[in-house]
Amino acid sequence: MVAAQTTPVGEWQYTPQAYAYDPATGNLISNTKAGTYTYTEPDHPHAVTAVSAVSSYTYDGNGNLIARSGLITTSYGYDAENRLISVTENGQIMTEYGYDGDGNRVMSIDYSDPNKAALECTVYIGNYYEVAWKVDWRGDTIPSPTDCEKGMYCLYLPLVQQGPIERNYYHADGVRIAVRETPGQVSWLYGDHLGSTSVTANAQGVMTSSALYEPWGET
Repeated sequence: MVAAQTTPVGEWQYTPQAYAYDPATGNLISNTKAGTYTYTEPDHPHAVTAVSAVSSYTYDGNGNLIARSGLITTSYGYDAENRLISVTENGQIMTEYGYDGDGNRVMSIDYSDPNKAALECTVYIGNYYEVAWKVDWRGDTIPSPTDCEKGMYCLYLPLVQQGPIERNYYHADGVRIAVRETPGQVSWLYGDHLGSTSVTANAQGVMTSSALYEPWGET
């Protein structure tokens, strides 16, 4: 793709975008929104290392992104099987992930509450269900998702008893189709041709929100 333009609908307005590629590697080297892309990793020729001198990217020997620097420095941690287990911003832990013995993600903990009043825990049960809840910072011991590296099958269901459930997600054929927020009604999630949620409707079928996406997935 070398150009993209969206026809405005109502209040939605998007600026046309153009793209350029390196003919030798096929790498994207510029677009009118982000600017210029640089690739200087000899062992990973398709890995972006800088964007318009605003952001820079660093990779480990396995090709995993381990740092992104710009206005905020973000670091990424991985386990021995190259699975993402932590995300930090400016040295502060933001998210942790846990996996079962088969490599499936079963747990995430979100520490990004700006008021540090609570953290959000999410448990993933196969491709069919996920549940999120808040846990306060009153000193309760919270299992670490990295315990899963010790071979335990980690669902962390005891955490449900430590805080109210925030959201329940429902899936069909591995696709998220509905969410129930507590307390609240079910909202139906309608995806576009790529599976991204583009419309949300209430239990009566009335649209409550919508989203449009740019060519590279930005809302």
